Amino acid sequence: MQVLSVPRVATVRLFLHVELRCVSRRLRCSMSRAEQRRLALRSKHVSSFIIRRLTMLVPKGVEEALFKRVVDGWIFSAPNPWTFGRRHSYLVNDAQKAELGMRVRRGRYFRIVALIPMFGLPLAAFLVAPSLLRAPSITTWVVFALFVVVASIAMNLCDYLPLRRLLVGLPRTTERIGLVEMHGRQAQAMSVKALATIALIELLACLAVVAQWLTSVRGNPITLVSAAIFGLLGILFLRMLFVRLRTPQSAG
Repeated sequence: MQVLSVPRVATVRLFLHVELRCVSRRLRCSMSRAEQRRLALRSKHVSSFIIRRLTMLVPKGVEEALFKRVVDGWIFSAPNPWTFGRRHSYLVNDAQKAELGMRVRRGRYFRIVALIPMFGLPLAAFLVAPSLLRAPSITTWVVFALFVVVASIAMNLCDYLPLRRLLVGLPRTTERIGLVEMHGRQAQAMSVKALATIALIELLACLAVVAQWLTSVRGNPITLVSAAIFGLLGILFLRMLFVRLRTPQSAG
């Protein structure tokens, strides 16, 4: 029986120690990669769940304004990526309508999120430099006009980006959904409570802005523009509410 010498035993022990460390390191790496994959998958599911839940904050039925029933399915009026261009119309089936409707609601939620910085930054600027409101100059009007353009582009992107992938390959159609028809369909799809709540918020905001303008030392035309916007939105939703109440088959 051959007996290993002390140096050879030490060499074998060192070799085994190195091999065990390598195996242990590989196991840790493989476990950490698997754990990372599980965490990434779990985060994706959680993120998707949160978006779906937050999308429920948008009043039910807002997406119906963009769909119109036809013989071959539904006409879907999609936003134009160039914001101020003409809307595109597509022909979709029931399954595609359901998926597009969810994306439309998600876009409306993104609008709500985008409104926070869009209105927060100008408000902070006016608080830091109140002279912009007291004596509006040409520069103030130019900045205000640019803000309206940027806000319009941002709102359109919030609507278009969630739909972009789903629109690829959909057949186009020349049929259109008019603006009045959109509002009528949205009024019939939304609840009376949702329409009344939105109309009340817009009208109260209009009254608050008008009261602020009346109590200020020097009236500001920009304030009146804001009041007019809130007032027009309030009137629009009031009209939609009246349409909803006059529709017997969807009343209640």
